[in-house]
Amino acid sequence: MKIIVDSLTKYIYIYINKSLKFIKILFLSSILGFLFLFIAYLFPIDRITNNVLETSKYYWSIPDYQKIIYNYDFTTIGNQTDQLMLLESVYNEGKILDRVILNYHYNALNKGYDHSLYYLQELINGFETNNNTPYGRYWHGYLIILKPLLMFLNHNEILILNSVIQPSLFLVTIFLMLKNNMNKYIVPFVLSLLFIFPISIALTMQFSIVYYILFVAIILLLKMPAKIIKYSSEYFYIIGILTAYFDYLTWPLVTLMIPLIFIIILNNKDLKYNLLYIIKNTLLYGIGYIMMWINKFILSYFFYGDLVLKDGVNQFLYRTQNEIIDGYSTRIVALKNNLLMFDNNAFKLILLFFILYIVYKLIFNYKKIKFNLFLNNIHFLLIALSPIVWILLTANHSYVHYWMVYRIFMISLFSLGVYFVNVLSFDK
Repeated sequence: MKIIVDSLTKYIYIYINKSLKFIKILFLSSILGFLFLFIAYLFPIDRITNNVLETSKYYWSIPDYQKIIYNYDFTTIGNQTDQLMLLESVYNEGKILDRVILNYHYNALNKGYDHSLYYLQELINGFETNNNTPYGRYWHGYLIILKPLLMFLNHNEILILNSVIQPSLFLVTIFLMLKNNMNKYIVPFVLSLLFIFPISIALTMQFSIVYYILFVAIILLLKMPAKIIKYSSEYFYIIGILTAYFDYLTWPLVTLMIPLIFIIILNNKDLKYNLLYIIKNTLLYGIGYIMMWINKFILSYFFYGDLVLKDGVNQFLYRTQNEIIDGYSTRIVALKNNLLMFDNNAFKLILLFFILYIVYKLIFNYKKIKFNLFLNNIHFLLIALSPIVWILLTANHSYVHYWMVYRIFMISLFSLGVYFVNVLSFDK
């Protein structure tokens, strides 16, 4: 009996200490997040404004949600939200606390939201009717990087920088995969990224946020796998916090599931362990993500009452609601629209080659295949289903922003690729 009591006491003690550790991480993240934003708003605004104005004049001629390749939605650039990010960066009216917490941006009343940046000079000079708009339901943590960058670069130059840094991070990741003996997973990873059209990610600041979080997380994991695996709970918890802090609601699921696939490969455990591992770390990521978001509401409530809280709750209900569109559920239409992003002959041709390659391996290497691996790797199939769950839960958002959200299917592509690589022993 004493042994049972001692074991239970020890377990409770460890659990409490672990919980307190996560609470401390969340509290510290929220305080630092607020302080960094406060400092960002202290940057001299003149140089930032001049750099934004250098490119603002072109926004009259840029169509809403411009497509790099005509008539293909998956090549869409999120220029509308990029414009919003720039309008927030140059906003310099009222108290600094209002700007940090309520995240005001310039908005040209009766001129159309999409052309507000074009009228920026007039808005600053007070010549145009100004409808300054709060957007406090997000942290807008990207401003701690964007505002310093705008001290030296204009919008177009930032996109050029993206076009250099993002492929570089990709190449570093491939190099580290080779270093960690993950050669056989390189093809699935490369294909999964190519299918989400990385060109439009580099040319959109909004899309780039998740890209940077994702690749920094992967690179850290591959640089020190033993340490990250040891502290994987904290790793996923912090990724969730960072995603909530920096990102709008774009394609955040990849910052959980892609590193999870990598760490499961490196950890090399059995099915039962992996299933529990997925559940545990998904919950920790989710708690970090949601609680960091909630902390923004708590912070705003402390200074401004329920202004931001009401907006956040209303948006949550709106974005997750299920309606009937042309006789079909929003959830079904959203799923269909996201999957249709892959409905083009170029992608079909690539998939055909991949399927033929699998068939080739099945026919000519069937004696090497261990059929128990089909079941033992089933956790990768479950991960592959996670984008569908996300879309069904965020029905309205995934329906409206399908041209952006579809990128979460990078998870399915990579996870299915890893599954087939494992069960078909492609390395043999």
